[in-house]
Amino acid sequence: MQCCTGFALKEPMRSILVQWCLRICLILVASRPICAGSIDYRQEMVNFVAAIAARAHATNAEFGVIQQNASELGAYSNQLATITAISHEDVYYGYDRAGMATDSNTVQYLETNLDVFKNAGRPVFTLNYPFKNKNKASFKAKDLAKVNDAYARSLAKGYIPFATVRELSALVVNPGHEPTPNVPAVTNWSQIAEWIVQLQPAKRQTRAPFLSALGASKYDMVVIDYSFDGSGGTEFTAEEITVLKNQLGGKVVAYLSIGEAEDYRW
Repeated sequence: MQCCTGFALKEPMRSILVQWCLRICLILVASRPICAGSIDYRQEMVNFVAAIAARAHATNAEFGVIQQNASELGAYSNQLATITAISHEDVYYGYDRAGMATDSNTVQYLETNLDVFKNAGRPVFTLNYPFKNKNKASFKAKDLAKVNDAYARSLAKGYIPFATVRELSALVVNPGHEPTPNVPAVTNWSQIAEWIVQLQPAKRQTRAPFLSALGASKYDMVVIDYSFDGSGGTEFTAEEITVLKNQLGGKVVAYLSIGEAEDYRW
């Protein structure tokens, strides 16, 4: 997709991303309009996501497409028809900076947009950053109060909450919100009540322990990066993903940033 920034997702890269996603049958799409002008870039993104979903569903009807952020895309009916769910950052904590409550006007705006997805029958996952330290969670009373607030407000709206560190570099299990074993295994998106995101390994954490810890967590859904360190050459294999899914008894989702011209992640 060509944008006015001069950034384009070239066909070889597009093919690689889709092939990997087809192997694990799940994808988390970061969809955020990045340009303005005569072209409706929101519509272009909606069309791109629809093309990815159509190609995937031709191979696996259970393939899931989860939108990340850009809640205003709920105004596009074909986006609602395409996606499986939406995840949104900073709804209650972290919009301006990690550890800070999101201002009430922004909360209201986001909730209004997210309710469009919820009312269309799409699960809404909230991802909040109540911890000041971007790499390490703290469960002191004041921090735990923020965690509990984020969970309570999400649940009151019918959303599915998770609170973690800004860098997404830790497997955070919030006290009082621990996951329960998935018996029987989670097979439908509507069953997901507990989820986690860890895109980066913790400091000095190697590949096998990283995957093993996620598998032992028993969350209903785990979101990980396309590769171990977010770069080429360390992509997770189909075998690794299968083992992880079996250990979890839940869903494994690949995070792919397709809506931003960034060089820090595939």
